[in-house]
Amino acid sequence: MTYLEQISGIAHELALSFQTDHGNRIVFATKKSLRENKVFIDWSQNSAAKTTVAMGRTGCPRKSGWSS
Repeated sequence: MTYLEQISGIAHELALSFQTDHGNRIVFATKKSLRENKVFIDWSQNSAAKTTVAMGRTGCPRKSGWSS
């Protein structure tokens, strides 16, 4: 198992633990209908194949850190 696979496994376990302990406020399921009004922990972003774009509260990309 690679280091990245180990980290991904740890991230998944943490997300599951948070959802188990705080299921009324936290979710790690990717299905959008389950995420409404909850904090979504996207554990799967710990992958070399994934890229992430920071989004603001309104769903618009943040200006800081972006080049024009």
